[in-house]
Amino acid sequence: MLLDGAGSVDVADYTIKKGDTFYGIDRGNDDFTLDQLLAANPGVDPKKLQIGQSINFPKMDQPDPLRVMPAAQTNVVRQEKLEARGGRGFTEPTLLKIAQGLMEAEHRGNSPSLTAYDPKFFIRTKYREAPGGSTAFGPGQITATTARDILSRGSMVSPQLRGYITNRYLPAGKLMLQHGNEGPKRGNKPNFDATYDYGGSAGLAVEGEFGLYNELFQAVIDRKLKDAGVTAQQVLQGGAARDAFLSKYYAPKREADYDAAFARGIK
Repeated sequence: MLLDGAGSVDVADYTIKKGDTFYGIDRGNDDFTLDQLLAANPGVDPKKLQIGQSINFPKMDQPDPLRVMPAAQTNVVRQEKLEARGGRGFTEPTLLKIAQGLMEAEHRGNSPSLTAYDPKFFIRTKYREAPGGSTAFGPGQITATTARDILSRGSMVSPQLRGYITNRYLPAGKLMLQHGNEGPKRGNKPNFDATYDYGGSAGLAVEGEFGLYNELFQAVIDRKLKDAGVTAQQVLQGGAARDAFLSKYYAPKREADYDAAFARGIK
């Protein structure tokens, strides 16, 4: 988009890429809302986007305030907009610490940050031998099944998180199973699309949704704590409570060094 002296913006075409949705485009752009994007494309069915298709970005009457404000204020406003558009992220320090322990247990010295977006960790993280398949995604390796459970039983589900799970996370999980291959013959599926295969972004690697993903991660930890009948503080202290939680979060028979790695991560 080109900003002119009158404060208007020339409309520029956008070309649809693999994994694009109107929701994802809006979440990744600070210049307009989803309603404005839909209004700018009255003849486009957002459920039938085609790769290579051109759509219009909305014409803006005023410039993005981040382009004209002093640099000292820019980071503050960007953070406010991220929270408004991209979820709250982790709001409970004890749950964030547990998440950091889980990251160390999973990644062993190469733990992803839970406070800064890194696209290399926002990928489909597992595949499973046929039949069926795994939809585990992102640093927390959260499956669509787990996300669906949070919708029905979670106690930390904001309206924004509910929309993210319903409109983004669950549809992406379905596409992983439809277009990503499972098992030793991966790559031979007729409708194969690497975007949804192991290591692919599944259309969910959107920086503007980083806070929403972490909000989901927090809700999953909270649910697992309740299932184990323990509190976050008890898990951080160790002992039987930690073992009960980790047995709910991971398989009861864990690797011998899992618990030690978790303990390193929460320090």
